[in-house]
Amino acid sequence: MRVDNQQGYKLIFSISVHPQLGVLIHPHVVALSIHQTLTLTYQKVFSGSAAHYHKLSVQDLTLIASLDDLMEEAIVRKFSPEKKIRPKEYFKKYHTELLQADLIRPWLEKQIANFLAILPLDADNLYVADEINPAAFPIEINRDFTKILFHFHKTELGTNYFVTLKHNEERIPFMKIGGLMLTKKPARMVVNGQLYRFYDFVDGAKLAVFLNKKLVFIPKTSEKKYYTNFIKPLLETSPVFTKGFEIVTLREEAKPNLSLALKNGKYGFNVMINYGGLSFPFHQDKLFHVKLEWNRDQPIFTKYKRSQIWEANRINALSEIGLTLVSGSFFSLIDKDLQSCIDWLRTHNEVLAASHFDVSSTIDEKYCISPYKLHYNIADKIDWFDLNAQIIIGEYTIPFSQVVNEIRRGNNRIILPNHEVFLFPKEWFALGEALAGQSTKSNTYSIKKYQVDILGLIQSREIKQHLTKLVAIGAEKPHSNFVGILRKYQLDGLSWLMFLKNNNFGGVLADDMGLGKTVQTISFLQRVKYDMLKSSERKAKFLLVAPTSLLYNWVYECTQFSPDLSTVIHSGAKRAKSPAELEKYDVVITTYGLIRNDESLFTQLHYDVLVLDE
Repeated sequence: MRVDNQQGYKLIFSISVHPQLGVLIHPHVVALSIHQTLTLTYQKVFSGSAAHYHKLSVQDLTLIASLDDLMEEAIVRKFSPEKKIRPKEYFKKYHTELLQADLIRPWLEKQIANFLAILPLDADNLYVADEINPAAFPIEINRDFTKILFHFHKTELGTNYFVTLKHNEERIPFMKIGGLMLTKKPARMVVNGQLYRFYDFVDGAKLAVFLNKKLVFIPKTSEKKYYTNFIKPLLETSPVFTKGFEIVTLREEAKPNLSLALKNGKYGFNVMINYGGLSFPFHQDKLFHVKLEWNRDQPIFTKYKRSQIWEANRINALSEIGLTLVSGSFFSLIDKDLQSCIDWLRTHNEVLAASHFDVSSTIDEKYCISPYKLHYNIADKIDWFDLNAQIIIGEYTIPFSQVVNEIRRGNNRIILPNHEVFLFPKEWFALGEALAGQSTKSNTYSIKKYQVDILGLIQSREIKQHLTKLVAIGAEKPHSNFVGILRKYQLDGLSWLMFLKNNNFGGVLADDMGLGKTVQTISFLQRVKYDMLKSSERKAKFLLVAPTSLLYNWVYECTQFSPDLSTVIHSGAKRAKSPAELEKYDVVITTYGLIRNDESLFTQLHYDVLVLDE
């Protein structure tokens, strides 16, 4: 019967038991009597129809929408292989107990748990339905968590198992009195008009069995399997009272272990914690690590009290250097390949040692995870560097040329003398490929200076310092004899030219036309002249080659800005015939054609700087 939205009504959430699907919760609006009590006039609502009832709040609408997926039709649509099918036909053709237990019920309980998580703890509109009334029995939500104690009594015939519950220190009767388990994880149970909430470690499945029975008996023939698969895991997370067998609780010093592992085709690390000489998988929900031994038919449990804060600090240390918990005790990097894992171990070896981690591997092939050092020597030559590099891995020294050869063959590893596999760090591949094209002799590579970026591929602080010194461009000023003022960009050009000269590099000054490339070059030549006189007391010699039309312009510019630079034009029929005639000048200016024609003359001369004007 439709509830009039102009009359008084109340939104309620009704708990009911579906014959195939189990416990469900549905929202209803229920008409109120003139005394403001609930009547039997009600209407089931969902997000599509709730807007009809304009008195509902935003919070009400949110709660209603969270239960849409619990409508019978919505559940059938989700799990039926047929798109259009009536619920009655679906349950007859497709619904099975296995499907219900493995897929449907866990999914339904997830939706119920989401609803209960946003339902206020002081809500007064939660009810249990009967056959005719969706609001037959009001339910009060308990704010405090309920405590559970598992009891195991071992006798000569077998083991009796039952549980007791306490809320606010009062024992709660709940067995065989019509209680309902709303969700198993987290455990939420309705009994006697109360909704009881349990801590996250409580598995509701272990509690639900006692809603309809008071005791579970484990026969002697099944005890070993039951104690191993049920009681041992329970002791790790839950309070247990036992009678007839022994439980020893110890507190031992903890030591962590990080083990390279392969899980579901992905590489990562298992984290194990060693207590009392025994290794236990890390598990964030466990209170104890438990060992089970048997003395004939008598079980002996040893509980090792976890150092939870200590363990958490170790896990935080792993998180800070890139590991993420995947599941259980398995951690991984963003990149889940073997190469990344081994590179990570080498990179963070010192951090792991500081956190007292033992490092091991569960992978069949034995990989070297020891730290390595790349030892190198660089010798500066006139036009090139000589690079000699060796890898030091423990007691072994390996020429880097061996790595380059393996990379050239498409390999990513070498076998060490102790038969361990050493995987090349990722950054070596770019360096190896670059060096593969360089000339080498006895593990020494000759690298042209214009290929200086190859050195940048070496991951080394010393190399970085060498390159910084090499490529740092200082701010230079013209000599005090320079006549004129250079603009900021012209000073940058002078600094660039001085950098090239100081590092024996060639270079191109390619400013736009009219921006003063000539004056920058003249200030550069003047600086070099006086710097060489100061450092070596040798007179610098410069050769400037330009088109014929620009020869006299160069002489004019030199005279104007640096009159102390002596210049001569090597041109015409009366040009110099011997080296001595040219050696007395700072700057010799000639053409491209005459350089070729007078090759025999110029090959007898030494110049410190060659300037080629376009």
